[in-house]
Amino acid sequence: MARSWPVYSNRPLDVGLTVLREPAPPDPPAITRVLVRYADTSQNQRSAVAGGIRVLLAGPTVTRTTVARLQQQEIKVAEVQVDVRPTTRGLHAVRKDPAERLTPDPTANWDEFAAEIDTAPVTGPTLVALQRAAAASRVSGGLTATQGRDAIHEALGPPASPRALEAALIHVLPATPNLFTALRDHVLPELYRTASLPGSGA
Repeated sequence: MARSWPVYSNRPLDVGLTVLREPAPPDPPAITRVLVRYADTSQNQRSAVAGGIRVLLAGPTVTRTTVARLQQQEIKVAEVQVDVRPTTRGLHAVRKDPAERLTPDPTANWDEFAAEIDTAPVTGPTLVALQRAAAASRVSGGLTATQGRDAIHEALGPPASPRALEAALIHVLPATPNLFTALRDHVLPELYRTASLPGSGA
């Protein structure tokens, strides 16, 4: 008789599924192929993936939208590409548990955001840079523009400044998908590239 994987083998799946809580995660086809390939490992793993999808479909609007898009546009294609067994197919049809309540959508607390910036332990040019970064974060599309990204980069210099910016963003990021994707897709890649350059001190 085939030996099933131990329960703890599903822990990486739980971690991996967190990417589906993000708004418009990058490369949905690749994400879906990984999920489908994992589900095809055994019936236990297939059940674990289905259970994870079911939980996510009870999440907030951003999460539900992401998962529904994968189900509608990616899963059937991935099943063919990975050439899964017939018993693995059908993840596109998984639905939320009717007994589960939908998770309420988070709300952005811009007052707390502002309070974190106003009480940051920085002064002079560092405070000015932090305020510029905060202002760029509040404007729709502010971080997709070069000026906004430069403001963030400048604010991430002195140690106290990035901590204050992080504390401020915690109050608004879960409820502002556009800000989240701007940081993930425009700001952070440039920071990673800069940090990897020779002489950057990374």
